[in-house]
Amino acid sequence: MDSSPPSKRRRHTKDAEFESSSTIQNSSPVVIFAHGAGAPSSSDWMQRWKTMLKDALQAVDVVTFDYPYMSGAKKRAPPKAEKLVEFHSNIVKEAATKYPGHPLILAGKSMGSRVGCMVAATLKDINVSAVLCLGYPLKGINGAVRDETLLQLTVPTMFVQGSKDNLCPLEKLEATRKKMKPCNELHVIDGGDHSFKIGKKHLQANGSTQDAAEAVALQAIAAFISKIEKLAIVWTEDSGINGAVRDETLLQLTVPTMFVQGSKDNLCPLEKLEATRKKMKPCNELHVIDGGDHSFKIGKKHLQANGSTQDAAEAVALQAIAAFISKSLE
Repeated sequence: MDSSPPSKRRRHTKDAEFESSSTIQNSSPVVIFAHGAGAPSSSDWMQRWKTMLKDALQAVDVVTFDYPYMSGAKKRAPPKAEKLVEFHSNIVKEAATKYPGHPLILAGKSMGSRVGCMVAATLKDINVSAVLCLGYPLKGINGAVRDETLLQLTVPTMFVQGSKDNLCPLEKLEATRKKMKPCNELHVIDGGDHSFKIGKKHLQANGSTQDAAEAVALQAIAAFISKIEKLAIVWTEDSGINGAVRDETLLQLTVPTMFVQGSKDNLCPLEKLEATRKKMKPCNELHVIDGGDHSFKIGKKHLQANGSTQDAAEAVALQAIAAFISKSLE
């Protein structure tokens, strides 16, 4: 695993849900950056984008690594993306342990972005702040649209795509983005291919340069990450083991905050939360899942009595979150 030591447009947006920790995170992010199918982390492209991402995001570190198939003297064909998830997940866990409290951003080139999305969708014990897809390979070898992984995501996602990328037709990506649950954005590099390379004639016709086009993309990435860091969604805030109210962290917040709580959550009495919310500095909202416990699970009898379902109750909560985020970003 290669990690650096710590150191001192055209955009489209869909607002839906942000998922982040209830811990305040004001520190620089850590980026875990995965390579594509054909070139290792030491390639010129990966090294250049590693440096650019570190500078653009003011990251404490950009961690790069090679998947096992890329190691060794003999080059092997990449396995199915699903077989790389466990290895990738372990890299993320190592980074989270090394940099506790820092927001985690999973970035990837092509295949690496697809595996990163799989990791973000399956990690249960580590919070991922955002996913950054550089040249997402939406089309498979047979031409079929591979959107299953993206539709499972619940974390903010940024796409950077070349307009001439045959592996990701923009109209197909737009259709997929509309179906995705989390907030997501797309920045298109006009004339760029799968690796964002722009033809000389195109650059001349538009009076631009490769560096300038990539600089605009990096500005869009930085703006997206900055925006999601300005919001806090708190899922099931809780009281301490001894029953004491732990409101110190909430009273330090200065960003718009949304709470989602179950009405039968013994770890967060709603009257205590209401008292805390009144003392908080930023605007804040509370959505209560009626009958929900600490994990929002609603009892069967309660659902039957109210003619509802678990999915319906959670869908209403997600609508409330989306409305809060949309309002906060206006």
